Amino acid sequence: MARIFVGDVAADISHGNRKMRGGFMVFNLPHKVTCPGRTALCERICYARKAESTYKEVYPSRVRNLLASKRPEFVEAVIRHIQRNAARRPFFRIHESGDFYNQEYLDKWIEIARMCQNVKFLAFTKSFALDFSNIPANMQVIWSIMPDTDMTTVPSAGSRAYAGACHGMPE
Repeated sequence: MARIFVGDVAADISHGNRKMRGGFMVFNLPHKVTCPGRTALCERICYARKAESTYKEVYPSRVRNLLASKRPEFVEAVIRHIQRNAARRPFFRIHESGDFYNQEYLDKWIEIARMCQNVKFLAFTKSFALDFSNIPANMQVIWSIMPDTDMTTVPSAGSRAYAGACHGMPE
């Protein structure tokens, strides 16, 4: 875990978990309050909620990250951290927990990805109503689909990942 300072707010960027050791950096937000596209099933089976209740430091860290993400210095602080670590960690997972909670926040990540072309960014999202049309080539966004997702809200173009008990869902 690396601590960065965004103005006077300390934020945390993880350097991977058990599944993604080595080359990944990860930025997380608190569950639910930053997930505008969540479904009822998401709320019921949310693994991020489990981590926040199991490990006492997880929730406060994610709340600090949310506060930092709203600061004007956020983009610059994250870019600085990524550029210092990109040689060893060329991949960035935006959110194992949380989501793009509004267009302004998504646009910050688009700017970060544009400024860090030597890093590949990955994000899964249920924030289907936001404008993802300007993402750079080094940023992959995958629509996260649950069995109770309203499929009429999912953009027709782009990659999809089916989560939860998705029996009978299209491949």
